[in-house]
Formats: sequence, structure tokens, C-alpha cells
Amino acid sequence: VVEYMVPTTNSNTNYGSTLFYSTSDGGISSEKTVKATLTVDGQYHTATFDLSGAASWTGNVAVMRFDYFNGTCSEGDKIYIKRIALVRADGFMIDLSQEGSESKITSSLYTNVAYDSEQKAIALERSGSSSDVNVTFNLTSEALSTDNYTKILVRYMIPTSNSQSSYTATLYFTTSEYTTVAESQTVYSNKLSVDGQYHTLVIDLADHEKWQGNIAKLRFDYFNGTSAEGDIMYIEYVFIK
Repeated sequence: VVEYMVPTTNSNTNYGSTLFYSTSDGGISSEKTVKATLTVDGQYHTATFDLSGAASWTGNVAVMRFDYFNGTCSEGDKIYIKRIALVRADGFMIDLSQEGSESKITSSLYTNVAYDSEQKAIALERSGSSSDVNVTFNLTSEALSTDNYTKILVRYMIPTSNSQSSYTATLYFTTSEYTTVAESQTVYSNKLSVDGQYHTLVIDLADHEKWQGNIAKLRFDYFNGTSAEGDIMYIEYVFIK
């Protein structure tokens, strides 16, 4: 994955990029490539180069070459790169970066849920007078055993135009062993970043005494405490690993 930002002052409104790689089983070639399309909006995004199905992705990783503008570009065009990471694919991804992703949220409370095409993420907007806001993901049909999945990663962004300069969040869960939402089945986050940039919240459930059986539901109370009507959080994905 490559976390990047392309300024709107560049010469083009869209770019393609290509990742070349070599391994201990062979050098760089045109057959050892993965492509991605970049978003040009002055915001940070994550480009995913999925190598899980590549027949030549064998051996030890040797070299990775990132052709960040693959095709038309001009002198002076820029890309900012914050992070490049190799991520194992042995997890379950709830991808909220595509149009129609709001259907993956099975229920919500005092929340307007909508896909934002500029952010390429789901916007969760507090609605109404109550601060008791949340969204729920139903994973009962996925048969995800808590023995194999112990961390939940939430990729989020909170605009600086929100009413508060800091928030916390709470994750509630149910499993095949503990089927009712309860305060004893929660994990509280540290303070969330409110800076208009994307961050990854890591929720570790490995030592939670009630993290048993198969995962059933995840309820994310995205603003736990003080918030105002119209406050927004954008979520790009939830990854369970």
C-alpha cells in the first residue's frame, strides 16, 4: 500500500501508476507489475497494489520500483508519499472507498450515512439532537473466528471544521458466544486525530476475555462523548486481521 497525495495544481486530473517488483526468483520485467489509479484532489489516499494473485510473486522480495506517474505528465508535476508498506493479505477487508459502500453498514443510530465521491470514503454525519451515534457492521455470515482475527484497523479522517478539537471512539462487539451488546464487550480508543488527514485507528482485542467464538457484529460509536449535529467522520476501510 502507498499512502500518497497528488496536488490539484498538477497538469492532469488523473494519473495511473505502476509498481514493478523483483524477487529472489527473478528480476524486474514487464510481467511483474501491478497498476493503480491515483486520485488528484490534494487529499491523502491509500493506493493498494494487490499481489495476492500474481503467479510471479514468489521467493523473497528484492526490489520494488514505483512508477508514480505512468503515462502523461508534465515537468513539475508532484506526488507526496507519506508511507509505503507491505501488508499481509490474511485479513478481512470492509472496503468503504467505492460508490455504494454504504450498503455494508447494516444499521446506524442518529447518523446520516453517505458515500463521498471526493473523499472516496463513507461519510458518517451526526444527525439529530442525541450524541449517541453509531454504525454497525454485521459479519455473521463471514465465519471469522476470533482465534484468527484479533485486531481491527479503522482508516478514518475527521475534518478540522468539526465542532470539537478532539474525540474518542468506542467499539462494541458481539460474537457467537456473546450475542448481546454489552458494556463488558467494548474497547475504547485513545484520542482521535482531528486534522483533516487520514489516520489508522488500531483496536487490539487479543487479550479481551469475551473475544471468543466467531465475530458476529461490530458496532462503532465513532464519536463517544461530546459532539455536535453535523460533525463528520470519513471512513475509508475497516480491516480485520
